This record gives sequence, C-alpha cells and structure tokens, in this order.
Amino acid sequence: IKTLIFSFSLVFQLLSFAGATDPLVIEVGDSLKIPSIKEKIWIENQKVVQAASIGNVIQLKGLTVGSSKVRLDKRNQLVIVLPAGQIQSYLDWKKLSFQFADVTVNQCDDIICLKGQLSTLKEFLKIISLMKENNSYVYLGLEASASLKLEIEKWYQDYFRENGLSPHKVIFSHPWKSFSNTADRFNKIKFQMEKIGLYHIEDKQKLEISDNMRVEIKVVEIKKSLVRTLGIKWPDSYSASILNLTSAGINEFDLLLNASERSGDMNVLASPNLMCKSGKEATFFAGGEFPIKAVGERFSSVSWKQYGISLKIKPQIDSIGQISLEIESEISSLDTSNALDGIPALHSHKVSSHFDLLKSQTIVLSGLIKNESGTSSDGLPYLSAIPILGRLFSSKDFLENKTELVIFVTPKLSE
Repeated sequence: IKTLIFSFSLVFQLLSFAGATDPLVIEVGDSLKIPSIKEKIWIENQKVVQAASIGNVIQLKGLTVGSSKVRLDKRNQLVIVLPAGQIQSYLDWKKLSFQFADVTVNQCDDIICLKGQLSTLKEFLKIISLMKENNSYVYLGLEASASLKLEIEKWYQDYFRENGLSPHKVIFSHPWKSFSNTADRFNKIKFQMEKIGLYHIEDKQKLEISDNMRVEIKVVEIKKSLVRTLGIKWPDSYSASILNLTSAGINEFDLLLNASERSGDMNVLASPNLMCKSGKEATFFAGGEFPIKAVGERFSSVSWKQYGISLKIKPQIDSIGQISLEIESEISSLDTSNALDGIPALHSHKVSSHFDLLKSQTIVLSGLIKNESGTSSDGLPYLSAIPILGRLFSSKDFLENKTELVIFVTPKLSE
C-alpha cells in the first residue's frame, strides 16, 4: 500500500512539470492514476504499459520492464517501467548524473544503469564514491577508451585483492559484468559487486566434453640471483605463488626460459606436458621407489613406496577464460638414520594451494627441496640416483648452495 501511495504522489508531481519532456516513471506491477482526458489514449507498446479507465481517471499499469510512448490529449509522454525496487535509485542518479558531462541514468536490458562516455579514471572513481556517500548503488554501462578500460580493470583487481575477493574478469558490456562459475561463490559476492557497479551473474555455461586442458610443467635448477630478479621471495619452506614476469622485463614465459638457459642462469631438468579434462586431475611425479619386504609365517611379499616430488594438478576453466587451479604437492624423502631392519624411514609433507586466474598464468613452486649438506652429496644417495632429481644433486652449483629447485606450472586450454 505504501508503495502504491508513493507511486501515485510521484505521478501527480511529474504531471505538474512545466515541459512535457520528463518521463513518467513507475515500477513493474505498480499503477499510476491520471486525471480524465478528453481524447482517446494511445500507447505505443502495450506489452510494457496498459491503460484502463476507472471512473473519471485513467490508470496506467507497468507490465514489463521497458519504455513506451503514451499520447495524452495530443501530448506525447514517455513512460518508463522499472524493475521492482529500483525507482529510488533511478531518481537519485537522475540528479547525481548532472555532475558529469556525458553520463545519464538509463536502462540496460531489465536493470537501471548509467550510460554515456567516461573520459578519465577520476570520473569513474567519483561515481564509485557517490554510490557509497548516497548509499545508492547503480550498475555501470558506460563507454570508455581501451586505455581507460585497462586502468579501470586494474582498479577492480586491486579492489578485489584488498577486500579478500578472488580475481574476476570484468566484461565492459551493457551493463558491465563479472562472472562466477559456482553458485556458492555467486551468492557470497553478488552484493559486493553491486556496490562497485558490476552486474554479477552465475556462469552456467560448461565446456564441451571434447575440450582439454594442457598443463605445462618446467622443472628447473635456477640461480638464486635470478630468483631475486623475478621477485620470488625465497622461502624457508614450500611456497606457491604467481610468477611476476614484469619484474624481469619479459612479457612471455618462454622468452624468460630461453634467455635464462642461454645465459646459464637456469637449467631445465624436465619439461613434461600433461593433458586432462577441465575439472579433472593431472599428476606429475619426480622421484623413485624403494622396496619394503613383509614376511609372514607362510609367505613374504614386497611392496614399493614412492619418494620424491609428486604434484596433483586440477585446472578448471570457464567459458570466458577464467581458470581455477588447485595444486596438491607432496614432498617425501628417505631418512637412513632412522632405518629399521635396513629399510629407511620415509618423511612426507603435503601442501595444497588454490589459485583463481583471470587468464593463463604461470605458478612458481619453490622451497620444495633444499640442499643443507654443504658440498657433499653423500647424504643423498637415493635422490642422486633417480631421474630428474639425480641431475640436480649432481650439480656443483646446487651442492654449493648457488642454485635451487623450482617448478613452473602453466595451465592452458588445449586448442
């Protein structure tokens, strides 16, 4: 009842304006009463607005979101029908938009949005600030130059990080959109996105079953000087982070590998490519096996245990190229000092990491194996005898603590 009374009072105010250019604004399901007119009313789009004569007044009812011209006594009047609950936002931003040279409040499909042209990042930030100051949020459907879009997208990514949100790709459409590929994530952040002008939707599109993911792995021995150049803070234990190529002044990972190999700063020990379906798991193992003999009263058996580095990688990509990546790392080593009946003890450590990537990026895994035995490899007889890691432990630079082991993981959509 309150909404109806508010709508009626709004219409009488709007009908008393001096000119006939301002539109009448109602919400879906609401009705507006207009004093009796002399001539028959004409409605351009009767799917949006419906008219009914009740006594001496004409009642206009909003049926669906949209707009329609209505002729009242030879006067053309635009009627805008808004989604339920958005009339106050429309009125707020009808006033606030006058602070900008080329910004108006309008409709983007079935929602209220700002349309027009953004000229500077300062204008964009002012709109975001006005939303907060007036507690009135509106979606953005503005045009901007390519360079300005890059600035705005960077602002959004910084905002996501500062507010504990995972990265989201921003689509500059009408309205601007962001996507989630799970209902859980969608429900958590929908309102947060509305507060910064983004229309957040759940991406229900799935990749075709024939689409595959390719996971490129590079196992490398890398000089500590290059580690610092890449901006990797060398950890005391296992660490997983996104590789920052801009700090090295190189735009492509392959260029970094080639340049570093030529300069002698990096030695590629292995470079396998793993194939898996999006959302499925791929496994990489670098290590060896040792036998464990079990003796019973009537029989004996031998089982084999693995040791070394094991990676379980689960990439998932949505329809707009965002990648969700889970990495489970297990580092296991043999301890001959705690051997029992000649069988060495096995130390194992598991760590899980999760990344949300806007595009294909490289993850760097560091601190997996550290040489703490000085210049001698006598304490590492098992590791020095196995493929891949054996090459590392036979390296003089590694034994002298000049290099470390790093694994680069790059998920891509297979073409």
